[in-house]
Amino acid sequence: MKNVIAGILLLIAPSLKGQTVHKEPVLKKNSVYFEVIGYETLIYNVGIERIVLSAGKHKISTAVGFQYNRNDNTDFSLESSLSFLPQVSYLYGHKHHLELGAGASIELKPFVVYPMRIGYRFQKPAGGFLFKIAFTPIYFPKVFFGSSILPCGSLALGYTF
Repeated sequence: MKNVIAGILLLIAPSLKGQTVHKEPVLKKNSVYFEVIGYETLIYNVGIERIVLSAGKHKISTAVGFQYNRNDNTDFSLESSLSFLPQVSYLYGHKHHLELGAGASIELKPFVVYPMRIGYRFQKPAGGFLFKIAFTPIYFPKVFFGSSILPCGSLALGYTF
């Protein structure tokens, strides 16, 4: 009798399954994007971003943007503008994020402004399409009779890999 039970168990053993383990997709940490209107005093910037810390729904990212605005009256000279935009952001969410950020816009001419960000970001953990829309006030230190804040907004489209 023991041999019959052992034989039946051996026949059905390959079809037995244990618990299914659901693995979270690997978090893709790098993004590139094209942003218009907002995180810079001019029209656009091209950015590269990396998530440097991640714990559940909380993430910290750093980014750097670049912008070149050529003055048509001159060649690449002091009249043209090249900007470097370092940024840091806090993200809360899984696929739909609240984004809070701050940075600086540094031109090769001695001129610095400080943009901030509060907005919405769509970014899947597994990568792919990236969309950001935000309110981005820009702080101008001592430019217009003291200091001022320019209310602005931004829209960015990109890809996460």
